[in-house]
Amino acid sequence: MPTGRDRRGFFVIRLDTTGLNGKLETIHQLYNTFFPDNPFDHFFLGEYIKEQYQSDETFGAILSFFSAMAMLILALGLFGLSLFTTARRAKEMAIRKVFGAGVGHMIRLLLRDAVILLLAAFIIALPLLIGVLNRWLEQYAERIRLHAGLFLWPLLIVLLVTILTILWQTWRSTTAPPTDSLKDE
Repeated sequence: MPTGRDRRGFFVIRLDTTGLNGKLETIHQLYNTFFPDNPFDHFFLGEYIKEQYQSDETFGAILSFFSAMAMLILALGLFGLSLFTTARRAKEMAIRKVFGAGVGHMIRLLLRDAVILLLAAFIIALPLLIGVLNRWLEQYAERIRLHAGLFLWPLLIVLLVTILTILWQTWRSTTAPPTDSLKDE
C-alpha cells in the first residue's frame, strides 16, 4: 500500500453481484488479515463514476433550460424584427403587389435579410464555439470528436424557427389589401 501524506491505495475487485454481502465480508476478513492496521473501506466503481458525472448531468439540464429560453427569446426578437421590417416596408410591398409581384416573391425578399443575418451570426460564432467546446472537453479522459453535424442541426433548427416566425408576420402583411398601406399617399 502506498504510504505518505495524501496517498491512498486501492484494490480493484470484480465481483458477481449474487451473494454480495457474504463476498464483501470475506474480502473484509482477508484484508484485515494482511493489513491489520489499515481500516477497510469499500465503494462500488459504478457509483463513484456516477457521482463524478452528476455535476455534468445537472449542468446539462440547466443548459437545456437556458437553450429553450434562448429559443423563445430568439422567436420573440425575430417576431419584433419582422413586425418592424414589414411596417417599415409596407408601402414598398403594396406597390410591388400593385405591379404584380406575388406573395411568394415578397416573402422571399423579406426572409432573405433575416437569413443572411442569421448565417453571418453563425459564421462569426462558430470559431468561438469550437474553441470553448474544445477547452471544456479537455477535462475528460474520453471525449467526443467535434464534427459538422453537431453544429448544423442547431443551425437548421434556428433557421426553421426564423423562417416560421418571419413567414407568419410577412404572410399577414403581404396578403393585406394594398390600399390599406397606400391610402395616406
